[in-house]
Amino acid sequence: MSKPKKVIAAGLWGLVLVGIVGIVLIQRAARQRRMITESAATQGVQSGNQPVERRVADFVLLNQDGKQVSLDSLRGRSWIGAFIFTRCQGPCPLLTQNMMDLRAMLADRPLRLVSFTVDPSYDSPAVLKQYALDRSIDLSDWMFLSGDRESIFNVARSMNLAVQPALGNQPILHSTRLVWVDENGYIISTIDGMDKAAVKELAASIK
Repeated sequence: MSKPKKVIAAGLWGLVLVGIVGIVLIQRAARQRRMITESAATQGVQSGNQPVERRVADFVLLNQDGKQVSLDSLRGRSWIGAFIFTRCQGPCPLLTQNMMDLRAMLADRPLRLVSFTVDPSYDSPAVLKQYALDRSIDLSDWMFLSGDRESIFNVARSMNLAVQPALGNQPILHSTRLVWVDENGYIISTIDGMDKAAVKELAASIK
């Protein structure tokens, strides 16, 4: 091979090597970001079946029938909490569907489901009830809660979940994690509520 061709070949191999290194670095950075996000989302919360010392903030809200529900009134049974809003065109429909699937997997367990709206100014009890009825949700052990926005946001923050009201053109932002809470109001674990495999693993843990 002539010297110019060798130089060109070496240059091409160098570009390929740079490209490979770049891809590896990008993938590593993405993994680190995911780890940081998960760590931030679950800081102070432990996976597994043993409760940790992180308690859900007290609250008094209204369910879909307009009746008061408090953290104290949920004592005695473990429950799964999530944050949604009825006008959500993003993750909320899938999050709710995954909760429905979870419930079907645990049909023989005395487990409550609790959906907190992060848009209480629109999501009145009547709106939440219609949202549930439109999805043929059995409300015998599934509550949809509305009320004071700051109280709801305080519950989310006590679970170490991100939530932010609509600001200008920025829509409402909220975590899509599911939170497993024990019968005394302490958090057992959280999972990615958009991940069907994680939902199945949660069901197996609860069983």
